[in-house]
Amino acid sequence: MLALPSGERSLQQGDPDKRGPRRSPVWTVSDLEAEVARLEERIADAGGEQKDHRIYATPGSTEHVTPAIRTQDEARELLQPTEVQMQTPGLGVLADLNNATVYDHENYNLTRMLRRALVLQNGTLDMHPGRRIRKGLAVANVCSGGRDLLSDLPMDLLSSYLDRYVEYVSPTFPILEFGELKNTLECFNKKQSASKSEECILRLALAIGAVFPSPDTLLDATIASRLWREVYNEPSFYEESEDTVRILILLAILSLLEDGCGSTWHLVELVVRSCIKLGLHSRTAAKAASTDGASLFWSAYLLDRWVSCTLGLPVSIQNEEFDQKIPSRITENHTQSLPVSLWNMAYVLFQDDDLQQQEDISGGLSDEEAWKPSMVLYNIVSRDLQVAHAARRIVCGGIDSAPKFEDVAISHLQRTEAIVSNGCTLPWTTGLTTFVSVMIRLISFGHPARYRILLRGSAPDPHYIQTALAIVRLICRKHSYLDRLADILENIQKTGTAGDSMPLQ
Repeated sequence: MLALPSGERSLQQGDPDKRGPRRSPVWTVSDLEAEVARLEERIADAGGEQKDHRIYATPGSTEHVTPAIRTQDEARELLQPTEVQMQTPGLGVLADLNNATVYDHENYNLTRMLRRALVLQNGTLDMHPGRRIRKGLAVANVCSGGRDLLSDLPMDLLSSYLDRYVEYVSPTFPILEFGELKNTLECFNKKQSASKSEECILRLALAIGAVFPSPDTLLDATIASRLWREVYNEPSFYEESEDTVRILILLAILSLLEDGCGSTWHLVELVVRSCIKLGLHSRTAAKAASTDGASLFWSAYLLDRWVSCTLGLPVSIQNEEFDQKIPSRITENHTQSLPVSLWNMAYVLFQDDDLQQQEDISGGLSDEEAWKPSMVLYNIVSRDLQVAHAARRIVCGGIDSAPKFEDVAISHLQRTEAIVSNGCTLPWTTGLTTFVSVMIRLISFGHPARYRILLRGSAPDPHYIQTALAIVRLICRKHSYLDRLADILENIQKTGTAGDSMPLQ
């Protein structure tokens, strides 16, 4: 409330002596007059008119004071509404205002939110004070000793990690150039300096290559934890840039494979927000017009759909909220078409089109070609997306639509079993989709009741449930928060085929 200058009668009713002590003046009359003049000038610039009904008065003065208002008609004449023709601001103005307020100063803070995402775990969306130091942090704290890991490890071991990343991960997430990674690694070998962002990107690529497709020894997992810790301690990339988006995508991929490296869902949310802040979601933006900008956005989009839909949580950006186009194929080589196929698959996930009708590159390849290193991650992501899509269609269309997705569930389990037989590490998302695939088959054989599935016919093949249980138990070795799902499958395996109903807990 603004305090009136001394000598002026208060506009409030009653005896001023009974209203408590007066506040000291906050604004002077000259300040108020200057503010009113500024507002009128803005109204005039917008095309409106303003009548001069201002009161010019100084403390103790009686000149230029508006006469007292005695009737409602006099008040109505004095307070005539002013018609102001305001120009509607364009979307760009609103976007600039949003960036200047919400993102930078109020709700969005990349440094704080990234720190929180890295200490959370995938098994919960809430912070557990007793579990803030997860396994990755604990191992890194014990083994670090304050030395730079890249200076201690032999170059041939680091090169092998880098080759594995390029061979297994880059075909599905084309966000890094092998030549740039190699140059950064050579700079470390020659004791030359590189930018902080380049160092973080290299460390995360090496960490992913150490654990995917699978760690050969316990040393590989320890090295990955130490590399992740060095990135965790480096705050130089906590401002939005294209390198920041790359680092966040790499952090999200590593958290999918290793427990204790952050909450994937929170990290993916930051990836998408950073893309929006940079304008990569809009094809009219300069950065998004390039192939690198489009690939970054669609890689972030794929991660968002993969993780959010597997968890059954809201996605970070809807299809109608961006106009970035999917890049066309670079060459006829199927390796270059892998991300394009997945991007299309993820894009129709929330549409009415049947995901099974979308192009699946692996379907037209021989078994030998389908299990090349470049196809491993593609198979994992595509099968997870298909099961997530099937689950969503069943929820929307009712349980009677479950039988037509039984082939999706069977194909997912067969492909996952083949990946395990090849000794490949599975992300925690596959543990969830494997469990969902069993539920799809069970619903196809019956209908769910309270805590039970009432079978209409014969139960699914016991070998199917046994295989799914083995896969989930394998994933639980790293991601223990999936133990509950394995317990349910084990209960189904023991009691489900013995009677006419199958308990769920």
